Amino acid sequence: MIGPNEDSGGDIAGLPLEEAVDAVTRDRSIDEDRARTILQPVAEDGTVTWDAAGDRIEAVAAAVETPESRLESAESRLSEIREAADPVSDLAVVTERIDPFVQRLENVDARVADLEKTLAHLVSQLEDREDLFSLAREMETLIDDANRTQRAADELASELRDLETWLTDPETRYDHLDEDLDALETALRQLADSIDRIGLVKNDQAAPLDGAAEDGSTDEQDLGLYWFDARLQQAVFELLIEDVRAEHDAFVEWATRTEEPADRLDALGDRLADLEARCGVLGDRLEELTDEEMHDRFDGRIERFEMTLAAYEPPVDWNAVESALGDHRPDLGAE
Repeated sequence: MIGPNEDSGGDIAGLPLEEAVDAVTRDRSIDEDRARTILQPVAEDGTVTWDAAGDRIEAVAAAVETPESRLESAESRLSEIREAADPVSDLAVVTERIDPFVQRLENVDARVADLEKTLAHLVSQLEDREDLFSLAREMETLIDDANRTQRAADELASELRDLETWLTDPETRYDHLDEDLDALETALRQLADSIDRIGLVKNDQAAPLDGAAEDGSTDEQDLGLYWFDARLQQAVFELLIEDVRAEHDAFVEWATRTEEPADRLDALGDRLADLEARCGVLGDRLEELTDEEMHDRFDGRIERFEMTLAAYEPPVDWNAVESALGDHRPDLGAE
C-alpha cells in the first residue's frame, strides 16, 4: 500500500459513507450523487477511511502506469519505423507521414509526465491526511486523465502499425494511390456531368438549374454562379492531380532505390495521365461556356482563388484546401 496504514483524523475520515456524503454535500458545492461517486472508492465496509484511500491510490498508480507502458511501446515502434525508412527518408511522401507522429509522441509523453507529477502530489496528500474528500476527488480526476491518455497512446500505436505496413509493403502504398485515383475519377465524372448540364441550359436545351441567385432571390436562375462553382472545383482538381502526381513520382523513385517491380506503378501512372487529360478537357469546356459577362464578373474572384491555391505545394494540406474552397464557393441554394 502507498502511504500510511493507520486511520487518523481527517474531516470525514471514519464516517459512514452516507453520513460523509451528507457532510460533503452540506459543506461543499457538490451534488449528492457526485459526492457519493467520489467517496465510494475510499470507503471500506461502508466507512470512509484513509486506509481505503491508500488502497485506492494503488489503483490510481496502476492507471497512471498503463499509458506510460503504452507510450514506451509506441516510441519503440516509431524508432523501428524511422530506421526502416532510412533509405527513403529524404522523400517528402515519407517525412510527411512520419513527422506528425514525432510531435504526437512528444505530446503524449508530456501528458504522461503530468500524470506522474500529479500522482506524486496525491501521495503527498495521502501522507499529510488533511482533506480526504479533496484527495478522493483528485484521484478520480487523475484516473480519468490517465484513461484518456491511454486511449491517445493506443490510438497512436494503432496508427503506427498502419504506417509500418504502408512503409514496408509496396502493395499497400499502391492500393492507397489506386483508391485516390478512384475518388478523383468519380469527382471528375460528377464535375463533367455538371458542366454538361450547364452547357445544355446555356444553349436552351434543358430546364434551368435549381438554386438561388447571387442576391439571394430564387425567382431567377443564375447560371453564372454554377459556372463559377465548377471553375473553382476544376482548379482544385488540378492541384489534387499535381499532388497525386508528386506522390506517384516519389513511389517511382522509391521503387528504383529498393529495386521493386514497377509494373503496377506504370499502370497507375497511365491512369493518372488519363485523369489529368480529362481534367484539362473540363477546363477547356468551361472556357468555351464562358462569355464576356462571366469574365467581367468572375475573373477577379477566380484569380484570387488561384493565388490561394498557388500557396499549396505537394504534399498538400487538403483540410486547408477544402476550407479555402468553402470560403470562395458561391451559395447555390437548393444544391
